[in-house]
Amino acid sequence: MKIIKESSLEWALLHLTRYYDSDFFPRLFEFDAIKNDWINVKKYILTIDLERYAATSPLVFLAPKPNGNFRVVHQLDPIDSLIFTALIYENSSLIESFRIPEFKNIACSYRIKPDTNGSFFEKNSTGYQVFTNSAEKLSEVFKTGFVLVCDITDFYNQIYLHRVNNVYNEAGTLIGKVLESFLSSLNTNISKGIPVGPTASIIIAEAIMADFDKKILSYTDKFTRYVDDIYIFFNTIQEAKTVLHDLTKYLYTNHRLVFSSDKTTILTSFEFQENYLKNDETIEKHAIHAKLEELASGDYSPIEELEFEELEDDDKFKVRSEAYKELFSEAIKFGKVDLGLMRHLLRQAGRYKVRTIIQDIFLNFNNLLPVLREIVIYFDRVLTDRVVLEYEMEFSNLLLNEYLHLPFVNMWIFTLFQNKSFNAIPLEIDYSKIIRIREQAFIALRKQDTVWLKDKKDGLDTLGFWDKRAILFAASILSLDEMRHWLGLETSKGDIVNKAICSKVIADKKAKE
Repeated sequence: MKIIKESSLEWALLHLTRYYDSDFFPRLFEFDAIKNDWINVKKYILTIDLERYAATSPLVFLAPKPNGNFRVVHQLDPIDSLIFTALIYENSSLIESFRIPEFKNIACSYRIKPDTNGSFFEKNSTGYQVFTNSAEKLSEVFKTGFVLVCDITDFYNQIYLHRVNNVYNEAGTLIGKVLESFLSSLNTNISKGIPVGPTASIIIAEAIMADFDKKILSYTDKFTRYVDDIYIFFNTIQEAKTVLHDLTKYLYTNHRLVFSSDKTTILTSFEFQENYLKNDETIEKHAIHAKLEELASGDYSPIEELEFEELEDDDKFKVRSEAYKELFSEAIKFGKVDLGLMRHLLRQAGRYKVRTIIQDIFLNFNNLLPVLREIVIYFDRVLTDRVVLEYEMEFSNLLLNEYLHLPFVNMWIFTLFQNKSFNAIPLEIDYSKIIRIREQAFIALRKQDTVWLKDKKDGLDTLGFWDKRAILFAASILSLDEMRHWLGLETSKGDIVNKAICSKVIADKKAKE
């Protein structure tokens, strides 16, 4: 019998309440309810035998990619998220020690260093910068040589689960079989693919790539990698072709993975430098990243012979606002969205409540769909009644967006309209345009629409659990007596997460009254 360690479960709750459970979905209110009823939920999870446990099928959506295609993404049931996160956390130090040491500047992505604040990774990591710096140095060493550029096709969704088991065992853990079984049950017994979105999946991906790094290391140590982007340097093209042949065979035979035919190639060092390191767009992106790092750290160039930290708060904000507007305007000029750059910009602008980029967001909204999640999170941080009134027409036009029929876009646009600042304008929202009942429930909650909620009460048991939980959460708009009677009945039905939600909603209502 395999059960989760209590300390690991406590850490998982900290992680999931402090950070998002997925890089592609809205934050789950369920974790706040679980935290409120943690004694009971924890007791329930600690009785689960993971060797017999069947995970619930996750939500599967298609998120827009910068190239116009779509990425399959997942959101796990909250209980499964806790189990998955705790299971990966328990063995994270062994996975890190299985990897090529950080100081070698080869495996540059996501160095695993869990902390007491719930983060899996080293804070203030400069992994991508180390990756590009290493590539630049190696290209100078092999100035007359060749570079094998590798990229794995659909990496997360194609990972072979039995190989996950093997790699975890090789790393010295005892959970390989349990982890394989858990992932297989998420996939309804399909033997490949790890969930795209949860942070814990990154640890598995890095474990797989650690094995592949060691295969490359058997040929040469002159390479560097970030996630599944790999640059390997050679003196001759014959060496590069031979290693590409052998790595292609190893990748498929041992991991059932394949290199992308479009992105995997052999270049001269000169071509590599021109196409990957020194072209105008790359140089400009690096410059924007560097400026963002300066802004993030509070270090800014002198203005009128004053250091940024010496300016008054109003002046600091003005400088930051102008800088982010300029950087955002430059970034949207690129042919397609640079996900890392745009996410960084939006996170930093939201952090400092910079609103000078709002107009540019609306002007380029459809082109920015690959970072729609970050746009909505940004708006959630900067919206006020005044901002909503100022951009009333632009926000209203989002309800007519040509991509609103896409479930991922629909989910995020109607997540945006859950913000209470929209009560400041007479915004008419047609519930029939909202694809999921879950987002309908949150809109009804924001609008205090008791008529909509009462219409859903009788058919509650016919709904899926994602929708049902949202309706239970929205019950807070009912009177205390009506809500307590209804939620009391739901509590008696036994679902541990539903019980936690009902308990929190009733407690919060009592506290308000």
